[in-house]
Amino acid sequence: MIPGIDRRSALHTGTDVLGIDHLTVDPATQTTLDVHFLAAPSATQQALLTAELISIVATERDAPPVPVAPPVTFPTVGGEVVMRVSTVVPGGFGRYTLTIGSPLLDPYLASVEFSFKAGCPSDVDCARGEHVCGDPPSAGLAIDYQARDFWSMRTTLLDFAAQRYPRWADRLAPDAAVMLVEVMAALADEFAYHQDRVAREAHLETATQRRSLRRHARLVDYRIHDGLGADTWIAVTAAAKGSVPAGTALHGLRDGVRVGFSIGRNLDEMLRKHGYAIDPARNDTRLIPYQWDVHDVCLPVGSTSLSLAGEDRPGGGQAVADALKPFDDDPPGGDGPGRWVLLRTEPDDPALPSCARLVRVTSAEVVRDPLRGRDTVLLRWSAAQALTAELDLATLHVYGNVLPAVAGDQVTRTFVIGPGSGAPSPDALLAAESPPGPADHPADPPEPADPAWAIERTGPDGSTALLFSLYRTDVDGLVRRRSVADPGDPRRATPELRLSERIPDGAGGFVDGRLWMARASLLDAPASTALARDYLLDDGFWRRTVGYQRADHEFVHLDHAADAGVTIRFGDGTFGLIPARGTRFRVNYLVGNGRAANLPAGAIRHVHDSAAALIAAVENPFAVDNGVDPETPAEIRQLAPEAFRAVTFRAVRPEDYAEAAQRLDWVQRAGCSFRWTGSWQTAFVTPDPRSRVEVTAAERAELGEQLDRFRQAGRETSTLDPRYADLDLRIGFCVAPDAYAAEVKVRIAAVLDGFFAPDNFTFGTPLDRSGLEATIQRVGGVRAVEAIAFRRRGVFGWLELPASYRPGRNEVIRVENDALHPDRGSYELIPEGGA
Repeated sequence: MIPGIDRRSALHTGTDVLGIDHLTVDPATQTTLDVHFLAAPSATQQALLTAELISIVATERDAPPVPVAPPVTFPTVGGEVVMRVSTVVPGGFGRYTLTIGSPLLDPYLASVEFSFKAGCPSDVDCARGEHVCGDPPSAGLAIDYQARDFWSMRTTLLDFAAQRYPRWADRLAPDAAVMLVEVMAALADEFAYHQDRVAREAHLETATQRRSLRRHARLVDYRIHDGLGADTWIAVTAAAKGSVPAGTALHGLRDGVRVGFSIGRNLDEMLRKHGYAIDPARNDTRLIPYQWDVHDVCLPVGSTSLSLAGEDRPGGGQAVADALKPFDDDPPGGDGPGRWVLLRTEPDDPALPSCARLVRVTSAEVVRDPLRGRDTVLLRWSAAQALTAELDLATLHVYGNVLPAVAGDQVTRTFVIGPGSGAPSPDALLAAESPPGPADHPADPPEPADPAWAIERTGPDGSTALLFSLYRTDVDGLVRRRSVADPGDPRRATPELRLSERIPDGAGGFVDGRLWMARASLLDAPASTALARDYLLDDGFWRRTVGYQRADHEFVHLDHAADAGVTIRFGDGTFGLIPARGTRFRVNYLVGNGRAANLPAGAIRHVHDSAAALIAAVENPFAVDNGVDPETPAEIRQLAPEAFRAVTFRAVRPEDYAEAAQRLDWVQRAGCSFRWTGSWQTAFVTPDPRSRVEVTAAERAELGEQLDRFRQAGRETSTLDPRYADLDLRIGFCVAPDAYAAEVKVRIAAVLDGFFAPDNFTFGTPLDRSGLEATIQRVGGVRAVEAIAFRRRGVFGWLELPASYRPGRNEVIRVENDALHPDRGSYELIPEGGA
C-alpha cells in the first residue's frame, strides 16, 4: 500500500487546485450557504465556478435534491473570500452533501457534508465519531461456545474443517492435519482451564488456592492463621552429668509414623547452641519426698512447697540442694531464676489414676529435722503454681531433669541468587529436592559446593520476583511459634525460620552475615524502611514441573506446582530489597506444624544417638495437645466476612468514636460527644485510663492517631480529660426485728461495693434511685429504705436523691467509699430498728 498524504495541509499552501474547507449556513434564511476554501480562489477561478456546477443532495434520507438559484457570488467574509450559494428553498432536517463538479477542485475535497439546521439550538454534538473499519463478513459457520475440553475442541475443529474444506476426508490419527487439530485442541483445553482457574481465584467463594484466599482476606483486614506448632515438657533420666544442646532430636510414634520433636523452646536456642544441664542426681530415684509426720499422707491443694529427704551421709542434704542448682531458668517477666520440676504420682495399682504437676522451684534450702536428726531439703515455688489437686506422698516421684521441647525437625538449606535465568543445574536441583540424610540429621550440615538457585520470575511492569521454596513444608508444614503475650492466638504466631546471608570466611568456608526479616506484608513496612532486608513467606510450592533433554544439557522448567508449602519471596525493589546477584543464603527452619504432632502422654520415648551417652531415657509426662492446624478454606470463607462486619474501621456515631478509643490497651472506657465548633462538628473523646486518672501526652498523641484512622472526612477530633462525679450518700434504712443492725450494715456495704463498681458506670451513666433501692432492699434483714440524700462536693450540698441523677456526658459517677480517699465519693449507712 502506498502511504497517503495530508491533502488539506498541501492545499493550504496555495496551488492551482482548490479544496473545500467547510460550509456555513445563514441561520435566519437557511437558504444562504457560504463555502469556505482551503485557499482563496483567484478571479479567473471565480469566473469559472457557476451555479450549474453545484449540486445539493440528501445524504441520509430519501429526500429530493435542493435546487441552487443563480448567480453565485464571491463576497469577503471575515477577511476571507467565500463562495455564496443561494437555494430556492431551505432543506430538511437531514444531512446534505454539497458537491462542486469542476476540474478546478481536488476530487477528494470537492464535496462537504452539512445540515441546513446547523444554526438551530441543539444539545447534541454535530461532529461524527472517528470512522472505524467494520468487521469482515462472517464465515457463516456455527461456533460451539460450550466446547471447553480437549475432545469437544477436537470435534469442533474437525466440524469446521469439514465445512470449510469438504474435500478433505482423511481422519486418520497419523495424518499431519489431524495431528495439528489435536495440538490446537490441547492448547485450547489448557487455555480454557487457565481461564476457569483465574475466574475461580478471583472470588472468595470459589478460590481454591491458599494464597488467593489470603489476599482476599487481607482486603478486608482479616489475617488468616497458619496454625501453631506443639510444645511440651520432657522428663529425662540422665545417664551422666552434662549439657544437652538445644536442637537434640526426639521422636514419638503415631500409628507407626514418626513424629519429630526437638529439645529447646525455639529455633533461636537451637542455632546459638544453648545447653540444658542434666544430672543423674536429679533423677527421680535420687529425689525422694520426705514425710514429716505419719498423718501427712498427701500434699494438700494450694501447696507451694515440698520436702525432700537428704542423703544418709554428712552434708547429704546440702548435696541434694546443690544438685538442683544452678537455677538457670529465668524467663522475662518471671519471678526470678528457677528450675522446672515434675511432681508425679505413680501408684502400683494400674486402676488408680496418675497425677502430674509441673512447678518452677525458686529455692532449695536445707532444713534439719531435730526429732529424727536428718537433713531435709525444702523446695518452694510461687503461689501462681500452687497445686490444684492433692498428691499422694507414698507414690510421689520427683523429676529434676525436665527440659522443654517443641514439635518439628530442624532443616537447613543453602541457595544462591543466580545470574538471571532462574534455571539451576541438575546437580543443584537434586541437592534442593533431596534430604541431606536421615530425619534425625545434625543441625549443622556441611556447606554445599553447588547450592540451588532461587527461582526468578518477571512480573507486571517488569518487576522481578525471586522465590525459594522450603523443602518439606509442603508435607509437614512450617512450624509457627506461639506468642508470649497471647499464647492461645495463632494469628499472633511467628514462623520458626531464620534467613541469613553467607559470606566467605577467607579459608574456603562461609559464616553467617546479615539477617533478613520475615514480614506478613511488605506494605506494612514504614516508609523509611520500605527497602529494608525483608521478605515474605508466600503460600505454595515451586518445583520442577517438566524437563527437556538437549544435546549438551537438560532444560528444566520450574513452576508453581502445589498449594501446600511455604516459599520465600523477596522484595521487588520498591517494597523490600532485591538481593544482589551471587548473594548466598542459608535458611534454618522447623517443619512439623499443627495437630499432627499432638501425642498422648508417654509417646515420646526416642532420642537421637548423639545424646545417648548423656540420656538414658526420655518421656513426655503430659499429653501434647496444643498443636493447631492452619485455618481451613471453609473457615476463612465463614470468618473473614464476619470479622469484617464485626470489627469496623469507621466512626460515624459517638458510640463508634468511643469504641475506637477503647481498642487501645491503656483505655479502660471512653465516651464521646459531638459539638459545633464553627462551621463543622468536632468529636470530643474522653478516655478513662486504666488504674490512673490523668492522660499522658504520649497517650493523648496515640489516641489522636487512632481516631484519625476512623473519623469521617471533614470532622475533627479532640481529646478531653475524664471528669469524675464524686458523690456522697446518706442512706437511711429500717432493719427487720429479727436482724442485727451491724450485720445488715456489713451486708449492705458488700452489695454497694458491687453496685458502684467501675464497670457499672461509664460516661454519662445516670444513678437511678429505683436501682439503688432495689439493690439494698434485696439484702437480708432490710425491711425498708427510708431516705437517700446525696451531695457533690464543690458543686451542691445535701439534697434528696431524685428519681435519676444524670452527670455530664464526659463525667463518670464514682463512689469508692475509701477512707483514705474520701474525695472519691462515700456512703453512710444509717440503720433504724432491729433486734
